[in-house]
Amino acid sequence: MQKIAHSWDRTEAELHIGTLFDAARSGITQTVKDKEGVFEVTFKASPNEPVGKVLSRGGPFAR
Repeated sequence: MQKIAHSWDRTEAELHIGTLFDAARSGITQTVKDKEGVFEVTFKASPNEPVGKVLSRGGPFAR
């Protein structure tokens, strides 16, 4: 099942920043729109993180 990006307006994103970051960490791209443009929030694991921890989260993987 593909994870679908969530779109936020900036005010909503600022109020729910923790939820936004958690969703990005789970592999779902978060889009934040403001009057000047769009931010795309994604999560990239630290290269020092154990591979088992990264794989246990699920989500898309870069090759």
